[in-house]
Amino acid sequence: MLGGNVTANEWKRFQHYAGLVHICVHDYDPMIDPSVYLQLSLRNDHKPLLPNLRYLKWQQRSCTSTELLHIIGPSLRRLDFDFASSSWSAGRARRREYALKVLLDNACSRAPNVVELYLEGVHHPDTLAAIQGWKQLRHLSQDSVVEFAALEILSNTESVTSMWMDIAHLREVNEKNCIGFMNLETLSVEGNLRSLEWFFSATHLSRLQHLSVFLDEDWNGNDRFLDIDTYRRRLENLQIHVKYPKLKSFKLRVTYRGEAIPTALDYIQPLYALKDLEALDVDFGGQAHLSDSNLEELARRFPKLRSLKLDHVFTDVEPSIRVLDILARGFPFLEEVVLPSVCHMGLIPDPPCTTPHFRLRRMIFFRAMISDRARFSKYMRRVFPNVVPALPSLFYRRPCEDWCLIVDSFRPVHAPLI
Repeated sequence: MLGGNVTANEWKRFQHYAGLVHICVHDYDPMIDPSVYLQLSLRNDHKPLLPNLRYLKWQQRSCTSTELLHIIGPSLRRLDFDFASSSWSAGRARRREYALKVLLDNACSRAPNVVELYLEGVHHPDTLAAIQGWKQLRHLSQDSVVEFAALEILSNTESVTSMWMDIAHLREVNEKNCIGFMNLETLSVEGNLRSLEWFFSATHLSRLQHLSVFLDEDWNGNDRFLDIDTYRRRLENLQIHVKYPKLKSFKLRVTYRGEAIPTALDYIQPLYALKDLEALDVDFGGQAHLSDSNLEELARRFPKLRSLKLDHVFTDVEPSIRVLDILARGFPFLEEVVLPSVCHMGLIPDPPCTTPHFRLRRMIFFRAMISDRARFSKYMRRVFPNVVPALPSLFYRRPCEDWCLIVDSFRPVHAPLI
């Protein structure tokens, strides 16, 4: 730690350790006076204080503070910039947004090689215009798009091939089209039905291959319970299956609040046209039935899948041990599968009813109700010789004890030699 009059040896040691820093997470600390950064920069001949920094997570409390500029340099590849201040539309917004744009313009000059940029609290179109200075930018994340002019700026970042944005609060877009996103290959977009319907009708993403849609509803007293047909129509209205039939991966998150319990296929049916999908990830957010026959139908509809992930609250209609045979026969390219549950309380057949499937590497069930875990594990090994069962990484869902024990039973087999 530096303090007081810094000696030559202390400065040399500081420079040595500063050069070793590749990742830095900065949280605002009122105990550090902003002048400290300036004095260190002067001592360092205005060169970056962290010359080999690759990733910086930065919290900006004031648009006039310039400490960020003393830290970053050409080595920076990822910047998470959080402007933790009040809304841009309040107070002296115009002056504040101009100062913030100047800061980002200077950051672009100091760190021109950023390829990943994550923005929070930066909403005004005039401020967002600064991102167009990063010519090497490949991934851009924007926490909330409010103005149509801001969306136009995002659409004109020609170097960007991957983007995440929240358009739930987008306003005044009724008859407008948004031309751009010419090189976008991967898009994650969150919004309500109104904003998403407009977005997919107003844009044409000619290079899109990977799409994630997070549908958030504005629930009110008249719209609290919807039948599954209404949900299906809402998904169809997005016209994703019409405009982008060649998608390679699709992820959908939607919360179902209807009174009747649907099947998993009821959600997925509008996606049947996406026959080239290699990855399908659907999070229903509510209860759903999933049977062996449902998975057979999925195999017929999406035979090219390499990754299949279904997440919902399971019911008493669950896949049996036959699901292993169905996955092996119906998905010849499958490498990863995540399903809510498997239940088999009867006899486990021996030998398996299908030939070995060597591609599958990763398998997760949130719940496994199995009468004979040892036989089930043996059956799984014979059907999928290369599989490594795993525990889910989601904090809100704990796996059941049976599945944890099955996962443990595989570890010695695949443990590396020491």
